[in-house]
Amino acid sequence: MSDQDENAPENSVPESKETQEIEPISETVSEVVVKDHIPATESDGLRSNLVCSYYGGSNGLIHKIHQKSGSVTPDDLINGLVGEIVSESDSMKGNELIVLEEGDARGSTIISSKRVSAMESAAKILHQKKIIDSEHSIDLDSPYIKRMLEYIVKRIHHVFLDMQLEDEVNDIFFSRLGEKMKDWKKEVRREFDELREQLKSIERENTAANTTSVIGGK
Repeated sequence: MSDQDENAPENSVPESKETQEIEPISETVSEVVVKDHIPATESDGLRSNLVCSYYGGSNGLIHKIHQKSGSVTPDDLINGLVGEIVSESDSMKGNELIVLEEGDARGSTIISSKRVSAMESAAKILHQKKIIDSEHSIDLDSPYIKRMLEYIVKRIHHVFLDMQLEDEVNDIFFSRLGEKMKDWKKEVRREFDELREQLKSIERENTAANTTSVIGGK
């Protein structure tokens, strides 16, 4: 045994006589290999720049929603999330078509399945929102509303009886009331719309401070 073998470390691996050179699959991969590891600060900066570019100058989804509406209400956030899911599903569809074009039917099926899951998530969010909205709205065609109106009319009639008013006065009153109530559903819906906008305005004011805090902390 030579002196060189005796001085070699026990766990050393003999060098290969032939070194196989691995060609990078693309310029991007080659660049990453050369850099080896991207420093954390540089990686964070790169990520922020890419996100900002993706959202057209906004620093993220919350910032984009805030720039669009001036606040981040639950409705704004839901619409933003659904839009994001739909946008991502469009990207997945593009990837699916590219993979299929390359002849990878299995890969195309996998992407298609994930895209369906994304679309189902968006549909579930919208369905749940519809349920919540219906729970906080009033159906003017509901039998409960009809019964309530009948109750009010009966009570008014009883008041007239207690006041011992003439039947003619009673008839004139309800005749005039019927004329005034001809388009009552349309008018009430308009009143509800105005009330809804007022409540949304209050909600935006209540969430403005939290939104500013979230954005400032980013």
